[in-house]
Amino acid sequence: MDDQTKEQGGWPRHAWRLRLRLSVPSLDEPALQYSVFSEDPRKGFSSDLKRVAQVCQQKLAETEDPGKRQAIRRIQRASVWSHLFRALRGDEVYLLVPPCSGIALMSSAPAGAKWLVTKPVQIGGRPCCWSVPFQAVPGEEVEITLAEDNLLDLEALDSDGQP
Repeated sequence: MDDQTKEQGGWPRHAWRLRLRLSVPSLDEPALQYSVFSEDPRKGFSSDLKRVAQVCQQKLAETEDPGKRQAIRRIQRASVWSHLFRALRGDEVYLLVPPCSGIALMSSAPAGAKWLVTKPVQIGGRPCCWSVPFQAVPGEEVEITLAEDNLLDLEALDSDGQP
């Protein structure tokens, strides 16, 4: 190990770390898929939502049952958010298993503004996800706790990606 690595506690000076904690008792999912984005994903969500709006509205119009309409809308929203992950390579999508909280990810990707983004999960029957901004700084660790107070309800996001 060189001096640069030693002074950083075992990691290269240019690398940064992200430590994740999961604190969502109501999460029924066995695992949570996540990635680190370099752009706010709500912009892409908004753009994709506008792009498919006509098709989504057409599908909703074909269904008279209010319960089915709500289920279709939830599925549509979750699908549009999941689409944001299509541009990522498989090794850029990670898995967080609820009992294994406190996992750390080390990266030598460029530092700067980042977003911890998860794929949608169902909480209380609603499609939800996390999009938590953070600043990646070389040689430093950022800790993010995924909890109900920083959860994004995909049904509540408007066409501009704002809650």
